[in-house]
Amino acid sequence: MSEHCPATTINGSCLGRSSKLISGAEKRLRFKLILIVFFVICAGVMLLRPRIQTVADPLSGIWTGDWGTTPSHRNSVTVNLKWDGTTLTGAINPGPHALQFTKASFDIRRHSVHLEVDVLSPGREVHYVIDGTVEGRRLIGTWYNEDNKGNFRLIRK
Repeated sequence: MSEHCPATTINGSCLGRSSKLISGAEKRLRFKLILIVFFVICAGVMLLRPRIQTVADPLSGIWTGDWGTTPSHRNSVTVNLKWDGTTLTGAINPGPHALQFTKASFDIRRHSVHLEVDVLSPGREVHYVIDGTVEGRRLIGTWYNEDNKGNFRLIRK
């Protein structure tokens, strides 16, 4: 090999630095190796990225059911909830006289809902605290205010 030619063939011709002879088998082997490295990197990225639950939104929609202080004293109710992944909003009995939640939160890990609403009663405002758990298409829980407490059962339409 001369100083000016880094590689030569059997017959003595110079290959130069960039004109290496590569057989078809070597090309396929290199392609497979590059492909394997690419898939290993992709798999690593998928395994190391934060796990985000891809479960369908368990909360948004219209819920109907009842609430009350005893099994025989029940009131019909419709609740509209919207969960955007971080914030829960909604209203009780949507329409012109809807009651907007003053506080609303959802713990996606425990599927627990916490709602608060202020209701104007004759002569005063009554503060309700509502806690429930989502179980599939059901939202079941308890509520209380200064004077009463009870439970509720809702089903998502």
